[in-house]
Amino acid sequence: MKFSTRVKLVVWLSVLMVMSAGSAWAGTFSGGAGTPDNPYIITTAAQLDAVRLDLAAHYILGDNITDLAAYLELGGEGYEKWNVAGWLPIGGNWTGINAPFLGGFDGGGYVIYGLWINRPDRDYVGLFGAANNAAIRNLGVEIADDVGVRGNSFVGGCNAAPGLLTVLSALSLFFFKGKR
Repeated sequence: MKFSTRVKLVVWLSVLMVMSAGSAWAGTFSGGAGTPDNPYIITTAAQLDAVRLDLAAHYILGDNITDLAAYLELGGEGYEKWNVAGWLPIGGNWTGINAPFLGGFDGGGYVIYGLWINRPDRDYVGLFGAANNAAIRNLGVEIADDVGVRGNSFVGGCNAAPGLLTVLSALSLFFFKGKR
């Protein structure tokens, strides 16, 4: 059986797409490959938001995230997505599909500034909504003073679903700052 040039081209492009799928998000981040030995590097709020695109990958902050407040305020890219609700937690059941964060997130000792969430009717509200066998460590989160983090139950700064998180480092490596 002889295949036409067009069929060969379609097969070849399909193979290339499958081979490059693991690096599909690489251009979204400041570097890395999303593996434990070479995590995606996050340096902006938009990159932090992109974590939700691959919940099984590994990430590390490469700098403080100082633009989250601007990302979430009127005119910002996050505001365009979520309006007055603020940050959409990473992982959880936000779109009708239960999809917890399964990867690794190393804050690298850096701080995420300006997190705010206003979802008073929702459960599992925080930077991460739900994580299952994930590793989240070395992370600081400063909650925006004027808004805070509001939810119905299981509300927190980092991971809002207790018992679903595997912490590889002592909790002293985490800090949260904000008003009650």
